[in-house]
Amino acid sequence: DELMRQVTMLFKKPGQEIVLTHDVTNKLLDIDTAVPLGLIMNELMTNSYKYAFGDGGKGSINIHVSELDGNYTLTYRDSGPGLPAGFDMSRSTTLGQVVMSSLSKQLGGSFNYNEPTKEFVVTFKDITQRKMIV
Repeated sequence: DELMRQVTMLFKKPGQEIVLTHDVTNKLLDIDTAVPLGLIMNELMTNSYKYAFGDGGKGSINIHVSELDGNYTLTYRDSGPGLPAGFDMSRSTTLGQVVMSSLSKQLGGSFNYNEPTKEFVVTFKDITQRKMIV
């Protein structure tokens, strides 16, 4: 909640109406998971305000996190136009994309874009699950 509020305060333009919704259970994460995840969320939200809602007006951001045995999936969607058709995340050289992908790998997961649903999907593991990776 606090991260969403801070990013909104920084980037929301006058007159913009952005509805923020999230489906995230209260789960304590270790600092080695929380910090990279917070950086990914900051980048996603910042991009929404800069590009998806660049012209102002109305929009929405939805965040969903699910967990099963220390394996997490974060799904992030905004009501903007999405990435261009055929956009290849693996070939992206923008700093934000590279950082989000690297942070996801640091968390034992991945960073992807689902073109049909226009959602970013971040998979990651908590520290206990990451320690089990050989």
